[in-house]
Amino acid sequence: MNGKLKARFWIPGLLILAWLVYGIGGQSIAGWVAGLLERQLNGLADGKFADPQVFVRGRMREALFLLTGAWVGATAVFIAFRKIDTQTVIPRVYPRAMMIFVVLNLWLAMAGNCVLFWLLFWQGEGTPNLVGFEIKRLLFKENKAESKMIIMGSSQANRQFKEALLNRQFGNRLWTTELGFPGNKVFDVWSIWERLPENRPALVAYYLNEGDFMDSSGLAPIYFFDAGAANVWRRLGTGRVPMTRKMYNGLIGSAIPLFRIRDALASRFLGKAMAGMNQADHDTAMASDLNRRAALVKDRFRRDAYTDLHRSALVELAGDCQRRGTKLILLFGQLNPLLERQLDGRLRAEVGSFLEELDARFANVTLIQREKMPEQTTEDYEDLTHVNDEAQKRFTEWFGAWVERENLVGRRD
Repeated sequence: MNGKLKARFWIPGLLILAWLVYGIGGQSIAGWVAGLLERQLNGLADGKFADPQVFVRGRMREALFLLTGAWVGATAVFIAFRKIDTQTVIPRVYPRAMMIFVVLNLWLAMAGNCVLFWLLFWQGEGTPNLVGFEIKRLLFKENKAESKMIIMGSSQANRQFKEALLNRQFGNRLWTTELGFPGNKVFDVWSIWERLPENRPALVAYYLNEGDFMDSSGLAPIYFFDAGAANVWRRLGTGRVPMTRKMYNGLIGSAIPLFRIRDALASRFLGKAMAGMNQADHDTAMASDLNRRAALVKDRFRRDAYTDLHRSALVELAGDCQRRGTKLILLFGQLNPLLERQLDGRLRAEVGSFLEELDARFANVTLIQREKMPEQTTEDYEDLTHVNDEAQKRFTEWFGAWVERENLVGRRD
């Protein structure tokens, strides 16, 4: 029996044995590993997962899943190559390359549902936004807490809340996952909500400002725009709102996983400085000479073709939350006062009136106006939209106390 033939048997044999060991003793092994690496896992958790043993067992299962998928894919490629070698009349390199491309993308589509896969791209503070988001999204699905809350919005929501503080306060009584994403507008939040697993949270906290409806510029995320989102886009926009090039890129990424993870791959193999150039340029521009920057960006805050679509998307989100028994908390927050002083006050008044109508229309919606939140001054901001660590801690503690006062801890959907 030659080496290739042996490999056909011992590789699947080892995989079957590994699955048997996992099924019989996976819980015990995970407990042992979690105890051995307790300090490292607690440092890694940072409010993202509650039970190290569950985390370890989940990664064991994913490792076996990914290895099994890789073996099946490699076997399919080997069989296809044999067929190609005996039947094709065109140069073999083309069908071979196509077969590898198809199998690779199928494997990546499967791997994209595994935390372990995304951890391969983890780089600490320099981790690409998509990588951090997908890890948190999948850990939310894995978490077995009886009551859960999701924080949604743009990168501003990410800076307003510190999920680790909330999870230290509430623990499994109300487990919190922050799923804000840079550049998010209301429609993007709705698209993310659609991608969440069926075990939706009991609470959704959405921090937003007038820019979520009226500023259609910036780093619009493309990772969540798929065929389903395109259909909703056309329906809510009644065919009048054109799709952008970034949205078409999102459609390509939803069909070709290799295209979707290109930034994560670039960050891992070319360096995070190279891959994060656009975000770094954006952050630098936002942080330097804030008065001048405010004067430059103020004209972006205006009613445009996308405003009504974003409003319709928020109505859809509120309605879907109500059908699922999820309470939607809308925090109508602020921007750096340097920027707010440059804006037309009628824009905020218009958005505020719309949110009040939504609050009155849906019993599951609670609107918190800016006046009820901690005041944030110019000194609290690192740029025009993002607060510093001290302001974040103050705001998170206020919100945790508000949730306690409203008796929302332990609420179930």
